[in-house]
Amino acid sequence: MNVLEKNKVKVTIAGVDYALTTEETPEYTTMLAAEIDEKMKELRAANPFISTNQAAVLIALDYANSAKKAEQSADNSAAVTGRQFGF
Repeated sequence: MNVLEKNKVKVTIAGVDYALTTEETPEYTTMLAAEIDEKMKELRAANPFISTNQAAVLIALDYANSAKKAEQSADNSAAVTGRQFGF
Protein backbone atom coordinates (compact mmCIF):
# COMPACT_ATOMS: atom_id res chain seq x y z
CA MET A 1 0.00 0.00 0.00
CA ASN A 2 1.22 3.48 -0.82
CA VAL A 3 2.23 5.35 2.35
CA LEU A 4 -0.07 8.23 1.39
CA GLU A 5 -3.04 5.92 0.76
CA LYS A 6 -5.71 6.06 3.46
CA ASN A 7 -8.58 3.71 4.14
CA LYS A 8 -11.87 4.76 5.67
CA VAL A 9 -13.23 2.17 8.06
CA LYS A 10 -16.35 2.18 10.22
CA VAL A 11 -16.17 0.21 13.46
CA THR A 12 -18.28 -0.14 16.59
CA ILE A 13 -16.71 -0.37 20.03
CA ALA A 14 -18.85 -0.57 23.18
CA GLY A 15 -21.92 0.46 21.21
CA VAL A 16 -20.30 3.59 19.78
CA ASP A 17 -19.68 3.92 16.03
CA TYR A 18 -16.36 5.33 14.86
CA ALA A 19 -15.42 6.44 11.36
CA LEU A 20 -11.66 5.98 11.12
CA THR A 21 -9.11 6.99 8.52
CA THR A 22 -6.05 4.77 8.60
CA GLU A 23 -3.15 3.49 6.55
CA GLU A 24 -3.92 -0.01 7.84
CA THR A 25 -6.18 -2.37 5.90
CA PRO A 26 -9.90 -2.34 6.70
CA GLU A 27 -9.65 -6.01 7.74
CA TYR A 28 -6.85 -5.30 10.22
CA THR A 29 -8.60 -2.25 11.64
CA THR A 30 -11.89 -4.13 12.01
CA MET A 31 -10.06 -7.00 13.74
CA LEU A 32 -8.46 -4.59 16.23
CA ALA A 33 -11.80 -2.92 16.92
CA ALA A 34 -13.48 -6.31 17.47
CA GLU A 35 -10.73 -7.28 19.92
CA ILE A 36 -11.17 -4.05 21.89
CA ASP A 37 -14.96 -4.42 21.81
CA GLU A 38 -14.69 -7.97 23.18
CA LYS A 39 -12.34 -6.86 25.98
CA MET A 40 -14.78 -4.06 26.86
CA LYS A 41 -17.64 -6.58 27.05
CA GLU A 42 -15.61 -8.95 29.21
CA LEU A 43 -14.50 -6.22 31.61
CA ARG A 44 -17.97 -4.74 31.93
CA ALA A 45 -19.52 -8.18 32.46
CA ALA A 46 -17.03 -8.89 35.25
CA ASN A 47 -17.74 -5.51 36.86
CA PRO A 48 -21.10 -4.06 35.79
CA PHE A 49 -20.52 -0.90 37.84
CA ILE A 50 -17.47 0.18 35.85
CA SER A 51 -18.10 2.98 33.36
CA THR A 52 -17.26 2.70 29.69
CA ASN A 53 -14.54 5.32 30.14
CA GLN A 54 -13.01 3.46 33.08
CA ALA A 55 -13.05 0.22 31.12
CA ALA A 56 -11.41 1.93 28.15
CA VAL A 57 -8.64 3.36 30.34
CA LEU A 58 -7.96 -0.02 31.98
CA ILE A 59 -7.81 -1.71 28.59
CA ALA A 60 -5.50 1.03 27.26
CA LEU A 61 -3.20 0.52 30.26
CA ASP A 62 -3.18 -3.23 29.66
CA TYR A 63 -2.25 -2.75 25.99
CA ALA A 64 0.39 -0.13 26.88
CA ASN A 65 1.89 -2.55 29.39
CA SER A 66 1.98 -5.36 26.81
CA ALA A 67 3.52 -3.07 24.19
CA LYS A 68 6.19 -1.81 26.59
CA LYS A 69 7.10 -5.35 27.66
CA ALA A 70 7.31 -6.46 24.01
CA GLU A 71 9.52 -3.46 23.23
CA GLN A 72 11.81 -4.26 26.16
CA SER A 73 11.94 -7.92 25.15
CA ALA A 74 12.87 -6.96 21.58
CA ASP A 75 15.54 -4.58 22.88
CA ASN A 76 16.94 -7.33 25.11
CA SER A 77 16.93 -9.82 22.24
CA ALA A 78 18.74 -7.34 20.00
CA ALA A 79 21.33 -6.70 22.69
CA VAL A 80 21.92 -10.43 23.21
CA THR A 81 22.17 -11.04 19.47
CA GLY A 82 24.58 -8.13 19.12
CA ARG A 83 26.81 -9.54 21.86
CA GLN A 84 26.70 -13.01 20.28
CA PHE A 85 27.90 -11.64 16.96
CA GLY A 86 30.29 -9.05 18.35
CA PHE A 87 28.18 -5.95 17.57
